[in-house]
Amino acid sequence: MKKYKNILLISTDQHRADAAGIYGNPVIKTPNIDRLGKEGVVFTNAFTCAPVCGPSRTSILTGCYPHTHRSNNNDLPIAKGQVTLIDLLNKEGYLTAAVGKMHFAPPEAAYGLKYKVLTEEGRLPADKDAFQKFLKKNGFGGKERKWDWNTYHKDFQAVTSPLPEECFDSTFIGNEAVDFIKKKGNNKFFLWASFVGPHLPFVAPKPFDVMYDPKKVPMPHYHKKEPGSKTQLQKDIYKRFGFNKLNERIIRKVTAYYYGQISLIDKNIGKIVRQLEEQNLLKNTLIIFTSDHGEMLGDHKMLWKGPYMYDGIVKIPFICRMPGTKHKKVNAMISNVDILPTIMEYLGLPVPEFVQGKGLSGLVKHGRQEDWREAVFSELGKSIKMIRTKDWKYVYYYNEPIRELYNLRKDPYEYHNLAYKKGYGKKCREMENKLLAWMIDTENKPVKRGYKIKRTFQDKFKTLYYDKIQK
Repeated sequence: MKKYKNILLISTDQHRADAAGIYGNPVIKTPNIDRLGKEGVVFTNAFTCAPVCGPSRTSILTGCYPHTHRSNNNDLPIAKGQVTLIDLLNKEGYLTAAVGKMHFAPPEAAYGLKYKVLTEEGRLPADKDAFQKFLKKNGFGGKERKWDWNTYHKDFQAVTSPLPEECFDSTFIGNEAVDFIKKKGNNKFFLWASFVGPHLPFVAPKPFDVMYDPKKVPMPHYHKKEPGSKTQLQKDIYKRFGFNKLNERIIRKVTAYYYGQISLIDKNIGKIVRQLEEQNLLKNTLIIFTSDHGEMLGDHKMLWKGPYMYDGIVKIPFICRMPGTKHKKVNAMISNVDILPTIMEYLGLPVPEFVQGKGLSGLVKHGRQEDWREAVFSELGKSIKMIRTKDWKYVYYYNEPIRELYNLRKDPYEYHNLAYKKGYGKKCREMENKLLAWMIDTENKPVKRGYKIKRTFQDKFKTLYYDKIQK
């Protein structure tokens, strides 16, 4: 039988980069994620191109930044004519499959998938949501939200689920992924196994709700002056969601439940990988593990995600287990727009010209690449843009007269905004010019099929200003 190259993409939702043992967390138990890391490449400077679900996932699907594929906020559809990873793999005869939460827009969009088992946390009608149908069949109809409304708002949604482990969404998604691998036959395949957790609410089933002692989990990074010299929007959110009432007890409890969710997901990742082993598929399957974005988890005395660009929500776990490569840790600056071109490189296929990410094969094989980028970028809607290097971060807000500049080498927890401090004006201008150059280089590339572009506004802008921006 011919040995085809297969792809398994495993994603979690709202998973911080430091919430895995392989990333140095001494408390959390993630043996299966750790195994992937020990057998593959662990990227220690991986970032999402958007700190919200939909845009980030669409960037994985397209290899383009949100302002280019146009799905730059949740529930906004992809640009007409935009080619996706699914299109490219279907063309090559792959059995393309997705199991779990995709967060496509609209929710029922399949983007050409040949096999799908989707669950969207209430975004799909009950008769189209596979998890809801599963719960109804097993006597838990109406429990698709996994929590009890009587306790939901207690302690910032850190509660025990009324669902047993075998009926929790992480278990369902793991089982469905295993089932697909069993049924795929001799087809070469692409499987995206996308877990719903550890996205809020911080709900875990027994025994994962008590797996971690709140007294022993690490505390986040914040100081008494939060939110300090931040945007007005951040200050409003801080009060509106009651973050000013967060205390150590609640933060520790939330973290314990969050870790419990991740450990359950890890258990199911193990099931999927073992199924590949049982069918002798592990030797020819590229496995990428990552998340769409992170979670504040008490950093800056906030939870969840929001209209800001702290490392807690933009830095993500990213592991690439590519057959034939050895374990290493790589600190190059990478982004989830790099997933599509990495898959194409692994398969020996050309990377389409529209792709804005860069293939990771060189970094995976050698640990370095001379022409690699120095900065990554992230954005939220049209109004917030970030550029981050290893040492500096600059955040631009379109709707507010405020900027953020952090010296990450001296201030890794982003306490001190230097944008308005004497002596940092030159650095702000340097970072803003690089950010503007990136925006011009990447703006509005896809167009409707059948149309030709002679010269865009961006081309004219480059002609007038690009040389100045580079100085």
